[in-house]
Amino acid sequence: MPTLDDLDVNLSGLKSDADAVPENLDRLYQVFLVVVTLICILGAVNYWAQLMGISYGGALRFDIAPLHWKIVQVILALLLPLTALGIWFRNSFGLWGWVLVTAIQFIVHGLLKDSYGENEMHLAVSAGIVVLFLIFRFAFYRREKERLEEGKE
Repeated sequence: MPTLDDLDVNLSGLKSDADAVPENLDRLYQVFLVVVTLICILGAVNYWAQLMGISYGGALRFDIAPLHWKIVQVILALLLPLTALGIWFRNSFGLWGWVLVTAIQFIVHGLLKDSYGENEMHLAVSAGIVVLFLIFRFAFYRREKERLEEGKE
C-alpha cells in the first residue's frame, strides 16, 4: 500500500488548525461589524421615520414633537448613518460615532426616561454590543500576546 512518502506529497504548504483560529476570529469580527452596521442603519431609518411622522402615529413628527425630542431625533438621525459608514469602512469615526450614539441613548432612555420613555431594547442591544466588542478586543489582545511570545522563543 503506498504511503505519503511514496507519493512525494509536500504538506508544508497546508495550514495547521492553530493558523485557522485567527482567521476564524477575524471572520467573526467582520460578521459582528456587519451586524452592528445593520443595527445602525435600522436605527437611522427609525429616527428618520419619526422625523417624517411615519412611526408612532405621527406623534414624534418634527414639526409637532417637543423640543427635547427634536434635538435627540436630529442628532441621532444624522449620527447613525455616519456611524454605519464609519463602521463599514472601518474608520475610527465609526467607533467614536457609535460610542457617542450609545452614550446619547443611555442618557436619553436610561437617565432621562421620564422625558423620553423607557426603551429597554435600545439599552440591551447597546450593552450587548459593548460586551461583544470587549470580548473581541480581549481575544485580539491574547492573539497578539501569543504571537509575540512565539517570536521570542
